[in-house]
Amino acid sequence: MLEGLNWWLLGTVAATCPKAPGFGSVHRPQVAATAAYVDQTSLGWGQMLHGRLSKLWGDAYVQDFAGCDTKATHLRWTKGVIKALWKLAFVLWEHRNNVLHGSTEAEQLNYAAKRELFDLHREQPSIVAAASQYLFDKPVEHVLV
Repeated sequence: MLEGLNWWLLGTVAATCPKAPGFGSVHRPQVAATAAYVDQTSLGWGQMLHGRLSKLWGDAYVQDFAGCDTKATHLRWTKGVIKALWKLAFVLWEHRNNVLHGSTEAEQLNYAAKRELFDLHREQPSIVAAASQYLFDKPVEHVLV
């Protein structure tokens, strides 16, 4: 599972997702995990962060625990994984927002002031002295960080 999710998160340039780690194994748990991996690849790895998990993952998990209450174990495990993935998605979103917009009020105000200054310069470039025009040569995204 982590192999495919890492592939998606890192935005690997490979057009196709790598094979499942247990690909080619004849052991029941590995066969079930490979089927879940293939199914998740067809659903989309990014869908996991929305809580859309292949039902086959729960089946693969239960394969390792013969003799347990499979339906209850399947549901409990799947809910736990979805909650953990949602938590990860929120942490990623929060980190991205902090990088883009600042994590403190001071950083956010600084970002907003720079954005406003660049917008004003774009509308009226003559308001900046010729000797200081070089400050606006970089794209605004490079200056705002």
